[in-house]
Amino acid sequence: MIELSLLTSKDACMGYYNTRGQLLHYIEERAMAYFKNGDLRRDLISSIDELNQYRSAMREKFIELIGGLPECDSPLHEKITGTIRLNGFSIEKIIFESRPENYVTCNLYLPDNLKKPTGAVLFLCGHSGDGKHYPSYQRVCQTMVKSGLIVLAMDPIGQGERSSYYDVEKEKSIIDPAVADHDYAGSQSLLLGHSIARYFIHDAMRAIDYLVRREEVDETKIGVTGSSGGGTQTCMMMICDQRIKAAVPTNFVMNRQSYLFAGGPQDAEQLWPGFTQQGFDHEDFLICMAPKPVLVNAVAYDFFPIEGTVSTFKKGRRFYRMYDKQENLQLFKDQSRHTYTALQAEKAAAFFFRHLLGIHTESPISDFTEIAYEKLWCTKKGQVKADFPDARFIYDENISHMSDPCFFKKDTDWLKQKVCNDRSRCDLNIRCIMEEQMEEFSVKRYLWWSQQGLFSHALTFRNTMNADEVLPVTIAVFEGGTTSLSSHMKWIEAECEKKREVLVLDVTGTGCLEPYPVNGYDMNDNYGTMRKLADELIWMGDSLPAMRIYDIIRTLDAIAELPQMHIQDIHLYASGRFILYGQLACKTDNRIIKLETDKGAVSLSEIVRNKYYDDHCSKDLIIPGILRHVKSADAKN
Repeated sequence: MIELSLLTSKDACMGYYNTRGQLLHYIEERAMAYFKNGDLRRDLISSIDELNQYRSAMREKFIELIGGLPECDSPLHEKITGTIRLNGFSIEKIIFESRPENYVTCNLYLPDNLKKPTGAVLFLCGHSGDGKHYPSYQRVCQTMVKSGLIVLAMDPIGQGERSSYYDVEKEKSIIDPAVADHDYAGSQSLLLGHSIARYFIHDAMRAIDYLVRREEVDETKIGVTGSSGGGTQTCMMMICDQRIKAAVPTNFVMNRQSYLFAGGPQDAEQLWPGFTQQGFDHEDFLICMAPKPVLVNAVAYDFFPIEGTVSTFKKGRRFYRMYDKQENLQLFKDQSRHTYTALQAEKAAAFFFRHLLGIHTESPISDFTEIAYEKLWCTKKGQVKADFPDARFIYDENISHMSDPCFFKKDTDWLKQKVCNDRSRCDLNIRCIMEEQMEEFSVKRYLWWSQQGLFSHALTFRNTMNADEVLPVTIAVFEGGTTSLSSHMKWIEAECEKKREVLVLDVTGTGCLEPYPVNGYDMNDNYGTMRKLADELIWMGDSLPAMRIYDIIRTLDAIAELPQMHIQDIHLYASGRFILYGQLACKTDNRIIKLETDKGAVSLSEIVRNKYYDDHCSKDLIIPGILRHVKSADAKN
């Protein structure tokens, strides 16, 4: 007689198939095919006309993938709230509205003794909670202003003075700034079919609107730079805003293939649904700029793989050669870890000085004076929300969309298309790999192919008194799957007493299908292995929930082939967060006669409507765009 502890091993299938390695392999294989198709498409570009056609289509598709750009060119209502004067330059403290009540805080670095309009650089911050005040970023801005360039350093969403979740009464941010802030609002946005990237891009474009209004700025000489998350924003601007005349993306350019094999997920504004599926890659940032000047700044010891940087740079040179402007694309690599280094700043300043002002100079690294954060504040209290009670953030944008009846686009086939997603349907080839008795239960362990490259796994339970009968089936899905049987045994016993067979299903990534870790975080941590793999699926136009719903549907096919089961009375039992999968499986396939649930259901619309929600494993619940197309997607409905 087998013990329960032996049934719940994650490695129970290892003698038959490496089920724990299959999800990563599946993702890598699919992604590599997309990368290959993208490379082939770019390799076929042989003329400037073809290049123009390609990048025009790429720009249009990229903007579509992120949910479009906000249609808003409302007045900026810019104002200067103070000025700091230093040796050789001054810093103006600026606030403008990118959209109504969306207050953007900026520091404008101005060289002294300007005689005529000159070149300006938009500086976009990486993931420091301090935003534009971060000492490394201050150094970059001072290096450039001391070289004679105007610099506008802007706080991104959720950083510096723009914390999205600042509580005025508690005088602190409820959600940590930068990455956590972006992910929190970004998950809400994805449910509506938006990448939060659309708002980052729009804010940056409005910052350029502000720059070109300044009499000191020559609007034909605008550059952009930033490191890490700022490098991401720089690359997005290289795609979306053709007013950019030169760019220095720093510590971000690589390629998707190289990062696929790194263990980290990416920040919310770095996640563009379907980007990989379309065959797009970092090479496209350079294509969208060619032949405009671009300096790719990199560091040798980055977690963004340097080999991907070098490969993308080499491939990009071909498009600059079409214009006989290969000197306009440069690569600089500093021997450092992930930061905008002083030497990179100097190289960036010289590059902009040359290509925006036409002056060739290489000056030594300038002195740096760190300025206290409070002195750089544009607001009185250091936070937009403290100064402007009417301030709007991404949460408010999402609520507005949810309240707009025109935003919802009913499409009865949308969910089925997302779940099936052109999957490689294959023969099930069911294996019964164990048959044992546990107390009053007859227990069997099964494997079958859910789709090409991915096994499903299940344990079935029936009362030994009904060993030879044909029974109706209840499929059970819950967190942990077959490795969490102990907390569900009472329900299993009760269901079997009704003369039903219980099939406990491991959906993709759970139970015996849980992947091996790819990073040092806990498996289901917000930055852990399942988050990394869920992100990769979104890049490929897929999602973890869609795959798990498909697993349930293929289980219906398996029941038709399994012995002593009939398909006329299939029930589905779902628990906790997995109730969502059950609800959506029932919407997708009418062979499920009844859905039974317990407590713990999650409402997708409430995730958007609640400013503060439980974001644990949120990517387990997100099919991008579902709330725009499936109005009754909530498990609580």
